[in-house]
This record gives sequence, C-alpha cells and structure tokens, in this order.
Amino acid sequence: MTEPSVVKSRLRQTIEFLALLLAAFAIRSFVAEPYEIPTGSMLPTVQIGDRLVISKLAYGARLPFTLTDQVRWGDPQRGDIVVLLNPKPGEPDLAKRVVALPGDKVAVRQGRLILNGEEVHETPVTGPCQDEDRDEQSGRWFSVRCTAFQETLGATTFEIHHVPGADVPEFGPVVIPPDHVFLMGDNRDRSLDSRYFGAVPIGKLKGKAFCVLWSRGPDGMRWERMLRPIRPPPQSSQLAVVP
Repeated sequence: MTEPSVVKSRLRQTIEFLALLLAAFAIRSFVAEPYEIPTGSMLPTVQIGDRLVISKLAYGARLPFTLTDQVRWGDPQRGDIVVLLNPKPGEPDLAKRVVALPGDKVAVRQGRLILNGEEVHETPVTGPCQDEDRDEQSGRWFSVRCTAFQETLGATTFEIHHVPGADVPEFGPVVIPPDHVFLMGDNRDRSLDSRYFGAVPIGKLKGKAFCVLWSRGPDGMRWERMLRPIRPPPQSSQLAVVP
C-alpha cells in the first residue's frame, strides 16, 4: 500500500471512530442512558445492583450538561419509575416512583399514602418478606425484615414494603404545584424521597426507566434479571395475595 493510501486509510478509520463516539454520545445524551441502582429505596421492584435503561425521550428532551428540559411532549403518569437529578448537587441521581401529579393533594400518615383525601389501598401479601439491603458507606450487605403489600396507582400495580416498627415521619397534606410530581420509593420506610426534598419539577426528571439491562447482587450476576422488564424477583412477585 502506498503512503498516500495508508494516510487515507488511517484518516478514514479516525473519522469512523469519531463518528461512532459522536453517535454514542448522542444516544446517551438524548435517547437512552444506563443507570445503576446504588440503594434499596425501590426494593423489591428494583434491586440494588440493577442497571436500568432509562428513556430520555419519554417526557421531553434536554441539552447535555443542562439542569432542566428545553422541550416537553409528554407527562409522567402515576406509577412510572423515573430517574431524577439529585436535589443535592454533586450527589448521584435517584430512582423513584411517581405517586402524585400536579394538582393532587398528598399526605402520608403512619407510612400510608393518602391521595386527594383517600387512603391508597394496600393489599397484604402473604409469605415471608426479607429485603437484601446494602450499606452505602461500607458496601456491606444485610437483611431487613419487612411486610409486603400490593398497591395500584393509575394503570400500574406493584409491590411495596414496610419495615415493622420503623419511625416514619408524617407528611402533608400539600397540593402538588404545576409542572411538578411527588415521588416515593417502593421501600416506603427506607426511602429518601419527596417527603424529605419536596415535589420535583418535571424538567428535573432524566427519563423513565423501562427495563433492566443487567444486574449484580451479593452473590454475583443475576442472570435471571438480564434484559428483563422491571419487576420484583420471583420470590416476591409470586407470593399469594390475601383476599
């Protein structure tokens, strides 16, 4: 190969490589982004170590490195699992569930969600309930006994957990302002959420989570959760519901 040909070949390879980088950056910035779950606030639906794929086009679009959306074409719905920019600058993003929309009146009494004056029904789930949680500082895994319930918000039915004897602060009632949503973790008594940092502007949502890319737990890879819809592990989701 002549020297000019070698130069052209290397130039073409460089351009192709840069194009791939640009495409990857565009996809991550505007279309989809992986997000690893660091805490147990969304147990049992989302496990610690799950790497979720979030759709960044679910509700709108934002330019890279900006703190709010510039264009919006959709609205979150009750029951959506979303990833949001942490209210504390510099802290990792958070994953929570949308439980209330603009105009809703929200309160929490003894850990129970009250929406527009009505307590959201929690159906008890039979069987043992134990979460595998992880200390954020040491990385040590530990077990937490819990009680399981099924809850329905909008068109979404999901499982939530309470911790018996947990000291949970009361909240509200408050009315959610326009262009905001109220977020809670499915692990209701062990979640830092809107009860503590308030309603979240919709523009601060990075996107809607829609699947588990892969997952790693205390015993290694959870192959059964790879490329799966977001749902609890079988031992939770298959428990019999008390009539």
